[in-house]
Amino acid sequence: MSDNLTTAQLLSHLKGCEECGYYVGAPVMCKGQTDGSKKGFWYEKCLNNAQPTPDSCNFFGWRPDIQRGKLTGGKKTPCPGFLCRQGKPNSSNVECTFGVCVRCCRHLQARLKIVRSCSISDHRKGVVYPAAELHESKEDMATHRRGRGRPKKRQAPESITTQKSTIEREGEGHSKVVTPSRAPPKHKSHATPTGPLYQARMSALDAEHRLAVEHQAERARQDSANAFLHKVTLRWWSTNGAKAESAELFVDNPSAFHPKDHPHLVDRYHCDTQIFQYYDSKKRVWHTGSRFSAARDLKKLSDDDLCYRSEGVTSGEGMPGVSKKRPPPEEPLADDTPRRHLPSFAQFPNTPQSISRHADSPAPTDPPASGSSAFSEGTDVDPFFNAFDFDFTPPTFNKGARTFAGINDTEPRLPALFPADPDITQSPTSSFTTPPIQPSPDIDLDSAPRGRGSNPWPWRYVCDMAAGFAAIRRLEDANPPMTTRDAFQDVFKVEFKSTTYGDQWRAWRAAGLVAGERDCWIQYGRTEPGEWLTFMRSWCQRC
Repeated sequence: MSDNLTTAQLLSHLKGCEECGYYVGAPVMCKGQTDGSKKGFWYEKCLNNAQPTPDSCNFFGWRPDIQRGKLTGGKKTPCPGFLCRQGKPNSSNVECTFGVCVRCCRHLQARLKIVRSCSISDHRKGVVYPAAELHESKEDMATHRRGRGRPKKRQAPESITTQKSTIEREGEGHSKVVTPSRAPPKHKSHATPTGPLYQARMSALDAEHRLAVEHQAERARQDSANAFLHKVTLRWWSTNGAKAESAELFVDNPSAFHPKDHPHLVDRYHCDTQIFQYYDSKKRVWHTGSRFSAARDLKKLSDDDLCYRSEGVTSGEGMPGVSKKRPPPEEPLADDTPRRHLPSFAQFPNTPQSISRHADSPAPTDPPASGSSAFSEGTDVDPFFNAFDFDFTPPTFNKGARTFAGINDTEPRLPALFPADPDITQSPTSSFTTPPIQPSPDIDLDSAPRGRGSNPWPWRYVCDMAAGFAAIRRLEDANPPMTTRDAFQDVFKVEFKSTTYGDQWRAWRAAGLVAGERDCWIQYGRTEPGEWLTFMRSWCQRC
């Protein structure tokens, strides 16, 4: 019974092809030999695709409903083959071209007039394909696909068997002639035109049909390829100070992206001949690239990494990695206000003498001996400043450094003779390298809110931190033996941590080197723009 099975009975578990009407094979996993990015995806194609036969079908389609990779785990799928449908089914082989077990596959290939065999070598063992039958089946299928011409008359298998048996028994006497149990099918004969006009018309139709099929197959391949393309958007700065230009690209191989592979970027930015730069968000640096630079893996990059700029462009709106520090202010114009002339050093006496301007002052004294004082008892005036003919206010002390509160209230102050350059490499406790802190006098540190998070320090707003730093300075100036640790704990009422305090102090000191920067942050007060966390993001010196 199984010898007279039809193609529909043997391949009933497979779906029909939409293009040629034959059957589509079972899903096959792609091995990525042509394109590594498609490895592990499943696809299916028509069984009538034996190349290079011109009448073969080009149907091909991806199966996105099947998960990528090998099918592991779960219950085994029962075999849908003809033999397994008659009894207890075996487990089907997912790598089989026909999607059945080895027993049904061998049975199917031995009795089915197919175009191609199974891709598993174990399923092809022991299968015998009759040469005449296979050649005849291919001719019948080609004639059916063309749809014109007289079909070849096929002889019934019973008559072939009968003729072979008769030839083998020619030597025997009284041979018995066996007639077939069923007569071969009769085909109606019809005339076929063979004129030159008809042949030219048929050739034109064949060419038109072939072009339509090729166009449809090419469109199907493009649709399948676009289904696995990756869509990315990158930003490119081509002019200093301008906004970035957004470019939307489709990348077929996201693991090896390079701007020179995209004609749009080549025409717009000439990245195939000119040098460009791309941003690394992890290292926070701009790398120089060219057509010879290595490709980048888009799967490992963030949105900030997809930033490019042309050669020579260093700033732009929204560009990452650009310093947020304010530029130094412009130097003020020269003031025409007259200033008091500073006497030369030759006019100063080598040994200062105490000369009083009052009538009841004592007479000038001689230079003091070693260990004695140069001032007479009852006077608080430094004799060094008697060389100048103006009033003098006693000096004050700022953390060990001698400063003068005022020399003459009616005259403007003279600039320092030798101003010291600030050195940010010294320790936070040095008073000679840090500009003076001018906190707001109305800040109440007792009500200052703490910062967010589990740590109670630093305070939340810049104005409170400025007042705290100023309070530490005042304590250190009033009590020279007091250390920064003791002053910190007395002001902030928390445990001192040198690393955290050093980071906060370096940021505050760096902001003080820019004129007006600290005042700008203090003026925000206890508002959201004046938070200390925002200040540290702009002025942290660890980056």
